[in-house]
Amino acid sequence: KVIDFVNKQLLQGKATASLVDITRENGLYKIKFNIGQQEIESYASTDGKFFFPDSFNLEKSLPTGTPGN
Repeated sequence: KVIDFVNKQLLQGKATASLVDITRENGLYKIKFNIGQQEIESYASTDGKFFFPDSFNLEKSLPTGTPGN
């Protein structure tokens, strides 16, 4: 469902996302997929209703120069 959403709604034919791996982590699905040569990690709810294209580890500091830091 996530790959279909990424391909149709986000990439809109300009590139193609392909699934690499799905695992469960912290109550969510961790999804790895490729767009071209780039591997991307994102998350989705287990019911498939929510897609989180990016995440921040709140236990680590943001790199210097990051907005808000």
